[in-house]
Amino acid sequence: MKITNLFFIIGLIYTLFSCRQEKDTISTIETNQLAIAIKHPSLVISLDLSNQHLTEFPKEILKMENLELLILSSNQLTQLPEDLSELKSLKFIELNSNNFHEIPVGLSTLPQLELIDLSENLISSVDLTPHQFKHLLELNLACNPIRTVSEGTWSLPVLDRIDLSGTLVCEIPVEKVSNLKYLTHLFLSNYLSKASKLLIEKSKLDSLLVIHYISIAEYQARKEKAPMYDKLDTDKTSASKVLYLDLSNQSLTEIPKELRNYSQLKRIDLSGNSIQALNTILMELPNLESIDLAYNQLVDLDLSKLPLKLKYLDVSYNKIDLIKGEFSQFTALQYLFLYGNELHDFSTDNATSTFKWLGLSSNPLVLSSTDLAFLANTRILVLPEENQTKLSKTKSKKVAERTILFGDGACTIK
Repeated sequence: MKITNLFFIIGLIYTLFSCRQEKDTISTIETNQLAIAIKHPSLVISLDLSNQHLTEFPKEILKMENLELLILSSNQLTQLPEDLSELKSLKFIELNSNNFHEIPVGLSTLPQLELIDLSENLISSVDLTPHQFKHLLELNLACNPIRTVSEGTWSLPVLDRIDLSGTLVCEIPVEKVSNLKYLTHLFLSNYLSKASKLLIEKSKLDSLLVIHYISIAEYQARKEKAPMYDKLDTDKTSASKVLYLDLSNQSLTEIPKELRNYSQLKRIDLSGNSIQALNTILMELPNLESIDLAYNQLVDLDLSKLPLKLKYLDVSYNKIDLIKGEFSQFTALQYLFLYGNELHDFSTDNATSTFKWLGLSSNPLVLSSTDLAFLANTRILVLPEENQTKLSKTKSKKVAERTILFGDGACTIK
């Protein structure tokens, strides 16, 4: 009898250990373990389904009542279920790099939600209701073509940080922001820093919270955790290790020759200077992928002076009336910002159809129907208002995967 009881106790301990081990194994689900998560929905607390080519929300997730973290980044999602209330424990949801045109209604049914990441989508306006997001601490909307943010969004009761960097937001309700007693960090477009910095300074917001002015390129660099340097280093050895260099607002009149020492440089910010023409320095940097030359004095854009690996180019708010060369040779170019120049022509004979974001507004420019049809695959297209009638006649097969805006492309300097 005693032996029988002993075997029973040993068996019970083994069973409990096995269950505990199984629970520990699936407490955090990797992307290739969705099948296990579906079998044990009540045990799942973290689920990562990023980069899975999802076009629809997997409804099996709704059975995971203890789920706290859900990652659906880098898919092709356009919507979520309108009722997500079964996910009563969900605190963090990452939806960045999808095809959402608006903030999904279903998010308002998540009672414990603390973090929303909807960066790098196609959202053009934001309207959140405070009583539906009582616990929201962090809202990341970076790198969307957002122009308007409702007053309700600026009234979220416990919001700690909001990221609007790399967007088209130009108006900040100072009084509302000042009343957000828990807000510590406000990330805004780099365009806003140039166009409306006096407004921010007068509002004395700087004394209440930390304000960052960030472009899309800098946002991506931060995700890679690349160190940022803001001074030229004359030592060739140390300069060759630098990946990101910020030389903005330093009264430069030309691109410094010392940059030749930065052989590994991937990103450079030269915005807010007085550079009037490109020299060959940038072209000599073989790894350079991102260049910000916004708010300078360029009168033309000579593409032969730029590196062919370029992925990001911002030459907004210069005096450019002529583009020399062809963009078609820049096969990696995804972000091109030409806002606020003096362009009368942007012929797609010189362009590429691989743009993720093309900003042409605030130029005296009207594209032909042929040009507009060529740009049908551009994910985010911001055009001068005069092009609206023509574009309505141009059929696009990828409406769900693009956003088209008209009028001012970024913050207009007044």
